[in-house]
Amino acid sequence: MKIVIGKSTEKGDKQLSTFICAYVLASSLNIATKTILQISDSAWSLVSYGFMTVIILTLIFALPTLITRRKTSLALVELIFILLYFISWVVGEVSQSFLLSTAFWTLAVCIPLCIAGIAIDNKEVLFNYLRITSFIELPFLCIALLRMRTVGSYSMSASYALILPVLYLIEDFFEKRSYIALGLGVCASALILIFGARGPFLCVALYAMVKLFSTKNSLRIIIIRIVFIITVGLILLFWGTIIQKIQSFLVNNGIHSYALQRLISGQITETAGRDALWKYYFGLIQQRPIFGYGLQGGWLGPGNGPHNMLLEFFLAFGIIGGGVLSVFSIFLLLFSVFRRNGKSGELILILAFHNFTMYLVSGNWLEKPLFFLFAALAIAEYKNRQLRSKITTIRNT
Repeated sequence: MKIVIGKSTEKGDKQLSTFICAYVLASSLNIATKTILQISDSAWSLVSYGFMTVIILTLIFALPTLITRRKTSLALVELIFILLYFISWVVGEVSQSFLLSTAFWTLAVCIPLCIAGIAIDNKEVLFNYLRITSFIELPFLCIALLRMRTVGSYSMSASYALILPVLYLIEDFFEKRSYIALGLGVCASALILIFGARGPFLCVALYAMVKLFSTKNSLRIIIIRIVFIITVGLILLFWGTIIQKIQSFLVNNGIHSYALQRLISGQITETAGRDALWKYYFGLIQQRPIFGYGLQGGWLGPGNGPHNMLLEFFLAFGIIGGGVLSVFSIFLLLFSVFRRNGKSGELILILAFHNFTMYLVSGNWLEKPLFFLFAALAIAEYKNRQLRSKITTIRNT
């Protein structure tokens, strides 16, 4: 049955998609601007406030549509998190300034953005808007990473922001047979590996492998798989020589690469101090195993959290609550990989791998709007599948 979408519905979908894309683009340009221009500390906050203003304005523009379509969901989720933040404030295991800063991101950005996502009737509109947005931010983020060559450092934030554009390029290669997208994707991935962090490259590599081995069989896909397996085999066979060539290339060109230097030295799997944080927070969880410390409770401070989303769940909600949330979040990840369907499913898969490192070495999920969006869309897709299954069962009886 063909679904006809009215003009008012399509307009609302575009307004909500614009709000989501405004956040993505503003966040990336904020990072790129600060990295490329190397602005002073005094101007740092002004740039952030400027891009935040853009996000808020697009939210105000989309708010009437959001309230009309999902006012109950919006109010309910906001109330739940307000209650959770209030409990955390009462428990008193976190500074008020840190708690308020995190609460602002959750209540003013993350929740409206994820509810906007599920309020969009035609998810293909959001898929296409994010695709266009990712290609707009691509050159700015690439230039930001190239800037790292001159300063002899690496940019974690720019490389994480570059994940979304690269995933869309990979999607274009597999679904649209675009070899231009493949070339751009390889170049952008190389920039992440050379001038970025290890986590984003892992997200890109895993997503590419999922697409490679889950895309419908065809002669083209079979050939790509064979080429991939042969390439991996040759890399493993000549690993020592490849490492020497990489090291020589870096030295001769005066390039400092955080990830590649760790690869050459055999330290690529080291946790960069995260193991000490994991040990510390695991000890805190053992002290309050039942109820936990509340949202952000027990944190050493901003940037010094557990660096693992699942550990954050246990720290905040205890073993029972944290266990339920951990299992549920892992289920959403697996659901996005094995049960995807159509553009909505592809969008959920892209968002899943954009947030993949949060399950391992990253975190602070309360300030990650795209994780909220992933979870909301995955839950909505699961519920829709259950509903369609019931309708099919009823029709067949």
